[in-house]
Amino acid sequence: DYSCEELVQIGERTLEERRMYITPQPESLAKDRGLLCSSEERPLQCSWLQAAAALQTGCSRNDEGGHETIQNDRTNGNGRTVRNILESSFRAMSQRVLNTYKLTMLNDFTIKGRSPADFKPNKGNVPSVSLACGEGSKFFDIRGKGPFDDVSMIGDADVRCAFRLLESDDLRMTLIKNIHGKLVENCIDHRMDVKDI
Repeated sequence: DYSCEELVQIGERTLEERRMYITPQPESLAKDRGLLCSSEERPLQCSWLQAAAALQTGCSRNDEGGHETIQNDRTNGNGRTVRNILESSFRAMSQRVLNTYKLTMLNDFTIKGRSPADFKPNKGNVPSVSLACGEGSKFFDIRGKGPFDDVSMIGDADVRCAFRLLESDDLRMTLIKNIHGKLVENCIDHRMDVKDI
């Protein structure tokens, strides 16, 4: 079984494997700093990921003595649970992105002077044109805004970033869905009316 911190680390590694990020500036993170959620300046998304992992697995950050505690539950510490949480968050992200950037706009998206072939990943699954998502980028200026119906509304922003950035709301929506599921499960276990939830 894994601790809550280890489950979050599994989540971060899963994100890294899929070239997904929980910060708009992944390129600024030095490899020697380790995992972002283990750092002192961890983004809010890490807390949401940890909360979702704790809810689903029953792990707890600290007991009264400051030590991590683990409930005896057969689902506790399951790395697959964290991957399921992320899969659900990816679905929430997809819905958010498609609500923000309309499909007709995405069909018209190009980066000035680049053809669609320039964006195909190479052998290492790395886009041949690097992403510009961080502070000071055009994407950072439009992040969290929208909806955008027309490509002229985003200027030179690289909307590919929206498909790589897992926002707090994506994880929060997953957590809400999981809480609702747990409530329904408990109500059924206690013969309560599910309509009351």
